[in-house]
Parts: sequence; structure tokens; C-alpha cells
Amino acid sequence: THDNTHDNTHDNTHDKTSDKTHGNGVLITLETPFPLTAADSSLHIPFVSDRPDDPSTIPLELESTGAGLPFSPVLVLTASYNNAAGAPRLHRQEVRLPAQLFVELIPPLKTAEFKLTLTTNRPPPPLHRLFEDLMVGAVPAINQAYNSGAVLSVRYLGGKADATILVSKNGGRYRVQCTVFEGLWYISQELIYRLQRYYEEAEASQVNDAGPFSVSFDENVPLNDFFAAVDAHFSARKALLDLQKEAIDRATQFRSIGKRLLLRFKDKNPTPLNQLDVLMDKTYSSIIDIARGIEAAQRVVQKEACRLAAATRLLQMVASHRFQLSAAEAEILAACIPAEIIDGREIGWEETTEVATTHLLRSALARNAKERAVQIQPLAPLKDTVRLKKHVSIIMERLAKGSSLIESDGGGGGG
Repeated sequence: THDNTHDNTHDNTHDKTSDKTHGNGVLITLETPFPLTAADSSLHIPFVSDRPDDPSTIPLELESTGAGLPFSPVLVLTASYNNAAGAPRLHRQEVRLPAQLFVELIPPLKTAEFKLTLTTNRPPPPLHRLFEDLMVGAVPAINQAYNSGAVLSVRYLGGKADATILVSKNGGRYRVQCTVFEGLWYISQELIYRLQRYYEEAEASQVNDAGPFSVSFDENVPLNDFFAAVDAHFSARKALLDLQKEAIDRATQFRSIGKRLLLRFKDKNPTPLNQLDVLMDKTYSSIIDIARGIEAAQRVVQKEACRLAAATRLLQMVASHRFQLSAAEAEILAACIPAEIIDGREIGWEETTEVATTHLLRSALARNAKERAVQIQPLAPLKDTVRLKKHVSIIMERLAKGSSLIESDGGGGGG
């Protein structure tokens, strides 16, 4: 699972700073997408030439931890340096990582619990040509199984899930299947990305009568499966918070018992301890057990956050193709229902997303003046996710009716 990353389609591992570096060279810092890790999170380049024909190549060693499913295929590189005048400069570059860092080819699978269908306006190319890079590392027996070009199955590194792409005999339709809901996202977006590149190259010198390549999703948005990921994450957060509150209570009790014992020991006329020492030992043991429980609960929250992130990416992708959202609308939806899961102690993704969806429903998607006048409540811990799920459902319903996420000058766009 090691990969000396160099994306041939994006010459992004070449430093292209336009200012001549000075002094201490260039410091490159890496933001690796989950579940990958880098051998070095920062790299120092002593000297970078200012000649365009003499770029500096940076070898990067990345490895999959197999700890979960990916929710981003992008590595972010940030270069910081001082130019010849001594002024600080900062450049940020995104690199799309190869699929081999996330999945491996396995023998074809025909069934899985979670499915979606993507429709395109082009005849499908053979899948073994579309995913030729995955074929290179596979054993000959697996390669032979894919001669038909109509099916392709992969396993996420770490064995967390299996996913399959099936090409429909009707042409232009792809059935994507996975053993877990959130696992549909990565393989679906990878398929779309490769199809877009394939037809861009194939039709570079000609115009297709079918128009530009496009992808559509004609099924219902899988809200129930998405909401299951939301509820699992919210429950994990609540369980962690309950343990943290219990730890505070036990710590308060421990300090109180300690003070009482100290007073007994300082008393010139000692009185019986009345089992205070035993109670103190039990309280201490309870604190240790709770601390271990908190560590375990934190791991569960992290796991469910990753699951929710991938599920949210899938929701964004499906909604974009289902309702044919413009790039600007897709960006608004992604900002309103974000795939970046940020959780505080009491305020987390669910609370901030509920406020964001409320704002969207009272602005661009408002149907009338009454809805636009609804006051947004300040951020506060949620008791449940009922209202949040209702808001997401309403947003999808109004998009299905043709509403726009871009607010018009004349008022709401709800239908």
C-alpha cells in the first residue's frame, strides 16, 4: 500500500513558484486525506530554481492505514517560503491521488446491499480500459475475469467494504454497488471522474451529436440511508458527552471524599472513617473505567464521523446529478450540508448543519414571506435529529420541484 505519488494528469508534485526562493528554501506541508498517512508530514527543499524548465520533483511516500473508508481523494500541498525580497509567500496545491491508495482489484462480485444507478449520454467504454491502472497490479487470474469489460469489483484497503461497477446492456448506464452505504461514494465519483477524462480525450478533436458528456441520477435520493449515518454519528457524540459528564461528576465526588478524609486525618480526636477510604478507592476505580470508556467512545465518534463524511459526499453527488445543479448551486449545497465533520464538546456537525439548513429554507428556498420571516435560533445542543432530517428532506423536495439554491432578487425560489 505504499505509493510514491506522482499524478501524471496534474503536474502537481513539481514546485511552480513564480518567485525566486531565498534564504531557507521551501517548506512543503502535507494534508493527507483519511485513511492515508505520510511518511513525512513536511518536507524541506533547500533550493528551488526559478527556471520553468528546471522544476523540483518531490517524491512522496503515502500509506493506507485501512482504518476506514475515504471521503476525499485529494492531497493538499502547501509551500511556504520567502522570495528574493524577503517577503513571505504561500502556495496551496491539490493533487488527486491514485486509486491504488484506496482500493484493490478483487474477483467480480454481482450482489451487494446498497446500489445506485448512474446514466450517461455516451456508450460505455470497457471497464478494464477505464481502470487500467488497477489492472496492472492484479494477478493474471483476476485480470482474465475482466475480459468482458462489463464488471469491476474492488475492495477498500483494510477490508472495510467491497464495491462493484456493473455496465448495463442498454448502454450508458452503470450500476454501482457496495456492501456499505458510505462506500458507494468513492467508487462512484472515481467512475464519473474517469468517464469525464475518457471522453474529453476521445472527443478532443470532434463534436459529439449528443452534446457534452453528462451524468444523471434518476432514482430517489437515498435519504433513509443518509439519515442512518447521521443518527449513528449523533448517538456516538451523545454517548461520549454522557461519559464526559459522568467523569466530571465522579471527579467532583473524588475531591469531596478526599477533603473529608484529609479533615479526619488532621483531627486531633480521630473518628472512624465510616468506609470513606473504601468509597474513595471505588470512586477512583470508577474514574479509571470511565476514562477508558471515553477513549473508546472517542474512537467510535471518529469512526462515525468518517462514515458520515463519506455519506454526505454521496448525498451531495447524487443531489447534484439528480437535480442537475449548477456548479454554484452544488457549492451552496456542500456549504449547507458539509462533508467536513467538525465536532465540539456540545456543538457539532448536527447543530451547525441544522442552522445552515434553516437559513437556506428561509432564504433561497423560501416559498413565501412567512417562511422568510422565520427567526434562526442561536446554536444550542440538540436533543435529537428530527428537525435536521426534516430540513434536509424539505430541501430535496423543493429541489425536485425545480427550486434554485441561488437566491433571486425578487425573493425566495421555493416552489
